[in-house]
Amino acid sequence: MKMKKRLLTLIFLFIFIISGCSQPKEPDIIDKIVFKAKVEVISSGPPQIVPSKTALDFGKLPPDVVEKKEILIKNNRGFPVVAIPHANGSISKWITFDRDRILIRPKSHNVSIVSIRINSDAKIGEYAGYVVYEIYKS
Repeated sequence: MKMKKRLLTLIFLFIFIISGCSQPKEPDIIDKIVFKAKVEVISSGPPQIVPSKTALDFGKLPPDVVEKKEILIKNNRGFPVVAIPHANGSISKWITFDRDRILIRPKSHNVSIVSIRINSDAKIGEYAGYVVYEIYKS
């Protein structure tokens, strides 16, 4: 009887795992918006900001200065989407976003604020990476 119970439990677990019930399915990414991001850390002096429409070029910044950039995210689809931002690369340790999730209604747009603040112990040099907005169907 004990052996039969164990066998039934193993069969149930096997079916449970195969059916995908053990882990909730992540929604599929329907789009990605990718920006190359870069900054040059300088020892002191005023920030030298660089305007750019194709990249997040934060220019030359000394430590403890905050620089912000606005990103306009358009949704041309007929359904709402959610944009989830993240950064990678050597610049990512200083990048923050105003929101973790951005809901964008159909045929609408929203603005995301990307900020950078260089730590006071940062070494002088160039840092780069990417800011990515993963777009999911809401």
